[in-house]
Amino acid sequence: MNGWTGMHYATKAGHLNVVKLFVKSSADELAETKEGKVPLCFAAAHNHIECLRFLLKQKHDTHQLMEDRRFIFDLMVCGKGTDNEPLQEFILQSPAPIDTAVKLSALYRDMSEKEKERAKDLSNVAVFSENMAVELLGITATEYNAAILLKAKDNRGRPLLDVLIENEQVRVPFAKPSEKGERQLTSFGLSCFHQVATRHHIEVE
Repeated sequence: MNGWTGMHYATKAGHLNVVKLFVKSSADELAETKEGKVPLCFAAAHNHIECLRFLLKQKHDTHQLMEDRRFIFDLMVCGKGTDNEPLQEFILQSPAPIDTAVKLSALYRDMSEKEKERAKDLSNVAVFSENMAVELLGITATEYNAAILLKAKDNRGRPLLDVLIENEQVRVPFAKPSEKGERQLTSFGLSCFHQVATRHHIEVE
């Protein structure tokens, strides 16, 4: 058995209504093929943007997906022509958006040095991810003490400041978020600063 489910096939074919029906019927969004691919991977691999947007709002394992370089590359490709909307959604739907944006920026920067043919595109999304980290940190810091925010822990229990240093993103805490970035993130449902802070395990009064 190859581990494929009906949801894998529907996602690969881009049949959004069928995918929605599977989800409504409590199908397992985390079911893996023999190669370890979840349906979300096929949405990205075959550039089915609507399926991808829908599945990004469903249950998924951000950290496991970030270990899959093919998925991360496909996410970049899907962002071409959509202002990196799928990538932005992936970051915002993650358990800790700032941490995710920082690590994605480092991943894409590393990939840009190895994938010479797509180096420019990968470099662009590395910058995009870094800018998102700046916007998210800046917006959240207006509501909460920045020093406390930098002590927030990632999934491995490391403080955010250590993660920034490790991923060579030391400019993130000191850069000023742009008004355009704030408007974009607000339009994606981040008008409530409380949401981002609590997802970074910050104690909120």
